[in-house]
Amino acid sequence: MSIQTVLQWVFISSVLILLDLIFLVELRRAIREARQLSRRITALATSPLVAQLQQSERDIARVSAALDRIVELEARARAAIASIRSTPLLPPVIRGVLHAFAGEVSAFRREARP
Repeated sequence: MSIQTVLQWVFISSVLILLDLIFLVELRRAIREARQLSRRITALATSPLVAQLQQSERDIARVSAALDRIVELEARARAAIASIRSTPLLPPVIRGVLHAFAGEVSAFRREARP
């Protein structure tokens, strides 16, 4: 082998080794950044902001369920209002008790006057 061939092989080998080292450095950096990203994602998952988002999702579901029941609740409220309007304000028994009580108070006032 001539010296020129040996130098070419040394040059090619050194370039390949250099490219290999560059690849290893880049690979190590990519792994380090992937680990750092994983730690950040884990930290974000446990942050209060994510907990509030989950709570707001539950609140939205509750409000949606309440809105789904609004027609039923309106019908029940209208039935209750109709029932209240159709009955007298004071039932006859209570009216009689109040009348008797008013009579007793009047009698007490008459006797209490000198």
